[in-house]
Amino acid sequence: MPRKRRHEDDGEKDLPPRHLTNPHQTNQQKRLIVVLENAHLDVIKVGNSFELLNCDDHSGQMRKLGRDPGSARPDITHQCLLMLLDSPLNRAGLLQVYIHTERNVLIEIHPQTRVPRT
Repeated sequence: MPRKRRHEDDGEKDLPPRHLTNPHQTNQQKRLIVVLENAHLDVIKVGNSFELLNCDDHSGQMRKLGRDPGSARPDITHQCLLMLLDSPLNRAGLLQVYIHTERNVLIEIHPQTRVPRT
């Protein structure tokens, strides 16, 4: 009568699911790190909600705050993110993107993030 195998004899380890592992952390290849420095990402309260400060939509509030209307340009950061996340380097898992705002906040962008086109 054959004896039962124990779990220790399997030689298999419990690995996390593949979708929970980051491609840039699993392979130890060289990767490109991009930091978008001095990004103009500010939040303003409009009514009961918060919105991303935009020079086109919030010019009145910017004048009240005494800020230059050209300084609130989240569209530039948006276009950069679209280009970087659609690149072949990102699809291969060799790109790491960070955003450093002018208020000294560092934001890490996950390589599989899907940024809306509009």
